[in-house]
Amino acid sequence: MKLNDEKRTLVTNLRTRFGNVVTRKQILEFVKSQGANFAGARVPSGTEFPHWITNNKGIRVGRGAYNLDLLESTSVADTDTDNTSATAEVN
Repeated sequence: MKLNDEKRTLVTNLRTRFGNVVTRKQILEFVKSQGANFAGARVPSGTEFPHWITNNKGIRVGRGAYNLDLLESTSVADTDTDNTSATAEVN
């Protein structure tokens, strides 16, 4: 998965604070400390819960635990949550 500057900054900040393996609870704690309220809307700073981390099965190392080192080496397909990718043939 290619990370844009905003995502890369978040990953760097999470690594600095918690290390390479983070839990969902730690991610939530960090994002809340950045000003998010999670009432379904973005706060003025634009901070929201990074579902692109927790939905990525390729970096999951346990129940609610994610290895951030694996994030840039996973493909976009690893972030699919429903695993129903269809392939069409063209004649």
